[in-house]
Amino acid sequence: MASTPERAKEVNFSEPYLKVKQQVLIQAADKDKYKSVTDFSNVSVAAQKGTTQSDLATQALPGDKPVLLTKFTDAILQLQSGKVGAIVVEGPVGEAYAQHDKNLALIPMNFPNDTGETVIAMPKGADALTAQVNSVISRVNHDGSFEKWQKLANSQIFVSKSFFDQYGNYFISGTGLTVVLAIIGVFFGAI
Repeated sequence: MASTPERAKEVNFSEPYLKVKQQVLIQAADKDKYKSVTDFSNVSVAAQKGTTQSDLATQALPGDKPVLLTKFTDAILQLQSGKVGAIVVEGPVGEAYAQHDKNLALIPMNFPNDTGETVIAMPKGADALTAQVNSVISRVNHDGSFEKWQKLANSQIFVSKSFFDQYGNYFISGTGLTVVLAIIGVFFGAI
């Protein structure tokens, strides 16, 4: 989550582990329509409630009609169905959706304070845990493993495989185990 002074009163925050730029996700067909924050006048712009993106949707896009939703997936469905014209989104999340769905496009916006840091929240007063988490963040940022993980995670977010491609091995081994247990049960039941 993003660190704010209000949240810091309730939780301990780790050191930042990711810097993200806030951007706008739109229909690819509308890419030429939106060039600056002023182009969203009378446009419904979605964002997830209680986030940095909701603050930008309500304050940084003059004349827009903010639509604040509980789940980000609801915002994606609203955009895909044309009920909203755009979604304010963190760059990596928007990139993943735009790569998966060629009907969506990500456009950079020059929001005030559009680059934020992502941190981990922990219980207030959990100083030993906070120190340990900060140690791990420092290590993965310096040895490059965080970037490797991020590339792998982005490539795996939208895996479009059939049921058997994803779970076929589990299904076959489960079926085999069920048959073996049934035979054992019949054998001992007969005795």
